[in-house]
Amino acid sequence: MKIFHLADLHLGRRRLHGRLSDQDFSDAFLEIVKRAVDESADLLLIAGDLFDSHQIAPRHLRQAILSLSLLREKGIPVIAIEGNHDRASLNSQEGTWLEYLADEELLILLQTLFDRSGPILTDWCSKKRRGSIYTLNGIRFVGAGYLGASTPTRLQAITEKLDAGTPSVLLLHAGPSYFVGEGGGFQGKDLKNLKKHFIYVALGHMHKPMIHDHWAVNPGSPENCRLSEASYENRGYAVVEICEEKLRSVEIHSNSRRPIIECSVDCSPIAKFRKGVWEKLLEHILLGLRKKELSENAVIHVRLSGSMNIRRLAVDKASLEKTLEEELAVEAVFIDHEDLHLFAGRYNTEEAPQRSSRKELERKAIQSLLMEEGKEDPSLVDLCLQLKHAVEKQSTPEEILESLLQAPAEVL
Repeated sequence: MKIFHLADLHLGRRRLHGRLSDQDFSDAFLEIVKRAVDESADLLLIAGDLFDSHQIAPRHLRQAILSLSLLREKGIPVIAIEGNHDRASLNSQEGTWLEYLADEELLILLQTLFDRSGPILTDWCSKKRRGSIYTLNGIRFVGAGYLGASTPTRLQAITEKLDAGTPSVLLLHAGPSYFVGEGGGFQGKDLKNLKKHFIYVALGHMHKPMIHDHWAVNPGSPENCRLSEASYENRGYAVVEICEEKLRSVEIHSNSRRPIIECSVDCSPIAKFRKGVWEKLLEHILLGLRKKELSENAVIHVRLSGSMNIRRLAVDKASLEKTLEEELAVEAVFIDHEDLHLFAGRYNTEEAPQRSSRKELERKAIQSLLMEEGKEDPSLVDLCLQLKHAVEKQSTPEEILESLLQAPAEVL
């Protein structure tokens, strides 16, 4: 059995205040679907976060239907689970758009519900189009979905209720707990327990490609949800081969995506100038960028560092980005100046006092406000900064809620 495993498609994702087209995510999905058709895949798995939000625009639903309809037409079944973005909250009783797609017979949605006694594992019902377990060609597929902070204990409860002896594949929207900034994770001991019950674990949630001991795999996000994800190479989907009820091979492949060019610029050489500072800064940035191969659909991520005299130049980020876009003829430019140190006065570069960067100033300001309330826990400062940056980067309500839910109880 040849399986295409993908996750974190995030159809409808909004980036850079809408300056980048959300069509990128649909294009990535469709490209992988066409590869699955061309390579005669027997099955396609979606390990959560088909959509970027539980509330989607009509065009984003159409994008999903376009790719899923092609798979149905070619006779390739789709087994999917919901991720944290697909539901309003972990325990929400609201209907989801994946349930709608399941009702339209475009995918097989696996959901594991819990009550006081633990997980309720049911075989998939073709009439109700609901269930936790689906069997195909002798392989049992179990949909755990997104389990939040209770991932380890709930996984243990699921495995305890499964009958032994049947080769099984688990779909789980979670990643390792050591992955900074994400929650709902598992540890090495959790994987060891899962290996006793599953020949393959199809993971999602992290966006970064990961292979754990060649049998638990996260293929990574097909398109960049954040600019920082451009550093995650060789990601998009995994091709899994199961033969005679055993895992034979798994390999992560890349798909096409919008190019993101990283550029770090030290502004210190500009600090000594008193006239034409704006032009010199622009020239300084362009000098490095014009050495790179740029396409019209590229996004340029510029990181400013070093020192600048704030009296000589107030950084107008929006104007600088627009000018660079016109000069370079690219889709978008994003300026990150959090690491730029600012000073004021008549100093040359060597004499200029090293004042705090914007990032450092923000931390000190939040720390001071919290101390006034009698709260000095550094973890709370980190959480405040994390939430601030999430709002600035237009993170979804689901992502912000996830950050709060994963914060240590003693911090809140």
